[in-house]
Amino acid sequence: MSTDRNLTSSSRQEVTYPQRVVTHFGQMRRFALVGALGALALLVTACTSSGGSGPTFTPPTSTYQPPTQSTSLAPTTPPVSTGPNVRPGEKPPTFDSALNVNKPAGAISFAQYWMETIDWGYATTDATLARAAFSTACTDCARFMKIFDDARANGVHFRGGRTNVLGADLRTNDHHNGATAVVDVPVAVGALEAVDAKNKVVETDPAEPHVVYRVWLRWTGSHWTVVDTKQGV
Repeated sequence: MSTDRNLTSSSRQEVTYPQRVVTHFGQMRRFALVGALGALALLVTACTSSGGSGPTFTPPTSTYQPPTQSTSLAPTTPPVSTGPNVRPGEKPPTFDSALNVNKPAGAISFAQYWMETIDWGYATTDATLARAAFSTACTDCARFMKIFDDARANGVHFRGGRTNVLGADLRTNDHHNGATAVVDVPVAVGALEAVDAKNKVVETDPAEPHVVYRVWLRWTGSHWTVVDTKQGV
């Protein structure tokens, strides 16, 4: 188990700025400019056990039957489709409705999609897609969304730092936060800059070529939802 990386270490380049406070979600090494915006009390906790000898998949009840028709996951309002960190021709990530089923393939695909919604937040400073993907059980997820909200409200955007999902592995379900599936998602993350309204770089963070995030999911009877996320091994 790795420990939380200290974001004040010498490995992170810093720029003096009167409102500089860096926070992160688990070990999701990301930025939130606060100071005058108000302190963000994000919980930084280690992940739970990395699992047993083999993957398992647990439906919420022994009598549950998957729906005969899958439904697509969609936010109540359209996501932002453009932004200063969006690549040319890039579109918001979507979750394939054919995979919205209570099966291992569905859980794996949704965990990957969840990481893509976080990435889209850093492309656009918009949390619409990510908010539609997690439940109220994930209190850290809700706190983390303030990074996007506060950045957008104060004219801050991100440059670089985009996430490339490298795969996913189903893990043994420990039922954390009522999870019915647990998935590890390895990603590569590019170097990130936070840029203020005057186009001044106020924070930087180095690239991470390989980081694994553990995603706890629950099948609700109609769709998947994230109930927690932490950095894994």
